[in-house]
Amino acid sequence: MKGKLEIAAALAPDELIVARIHSHPSEAFHSPVDDRNPGLTAEGTWSIVVPYYGLGLRRGIGACAIYQRENGKWRELMSYEIATGISIVHVS
Repeated sequence: MKGKLEIAAALAPDELIVARIHSHPSEAFHSPVDDRNPGLTAEGTWSIVVPYYGLGLRRGIGACAIYQRENGKWRELMSYEIATGISIVHVS
């Protein structure tokens, strides 16, 4: 909790956290703990779960479970929403 408060305190008035990314040891899913986590409460924010402690990202964004905050709850995005609405840009 202390780390979350420090991050929130460091944000400028016009900044906000739009996503959290974390990993699970096996398949990507939102656990009950993830659902209760109050770290992100703003409508439209994303929770991205990467499988296999991050190694699953080698298979692309489609290997992840992506949820969006809607009406105070997390809704899992469908694969077509991810494929058409999310792109990963590599910046070097």
